[in-house]
Amino acid sequence: MCFYLQCPISVFSAVAHGIEQISTPAGYHTLYGHYGYEPEREEQQIEQLLSFHIDGLILSESNHTTRTRKMLEVAAIPVVEIMDLPAQPIDLAVGLDHVAAAKAMIEAMLAHGYRRIVYLAARMDTRTQQRNDGYCQAMAAQQLPIHTIQTSESSSFTLGASLIRQALLEVPDLDGVFLYQ
Repeated sequence: MCFYLQCPISVFSAVAHGIEQISTPAGYHTLYGHYGYEPEREEQQIEQLLSFHIDGLILSESNHTTRTRKMLEVAAIPVVEIMDLPAQPIDLAVGLDHVAAAKAMIEAMLAHGYRRIVYLAARMDTRTQQRNDGYCQAMAAQQLPIHTIQTSESSSFTLGASLIRQALLEVPDLDGVFLYQ
């Protein structure tokens, strides 16, 4: 059996470390906020941050409320959206194409002979849905069964174990698991 796992906690940690390696020597103080993938919460945090007259924003999401976009337009500060590549970024974007990345991952698994691959999807945010699209495209191209097990719960190791148990029940002969926890 083959498992491919990426853990966003380590990704965000590495991103935060990289940002601070550049911002701190340049004399900037870095503030962090967690919005729980809720656009309204992000809107509230951005409103509060803008009240501090900040010099710029780095946002790890590219789906924003209309009000958030308007506030950022009025603020006229640099905004970098990271983690994906929005079709219409606010200012700058640094990220990846999640459809293409998932498709490439599944194609690599297929090239190694795995055929009964299940995608375990948590939280079901835009990036998770994009990865599901890439998974489905790669499996459909090889005329292989598509089996996604999804939940709206936030990812965790406990949830991952539960989803793997469910995958084994639903697809007992699975030989590969693609997940992003």
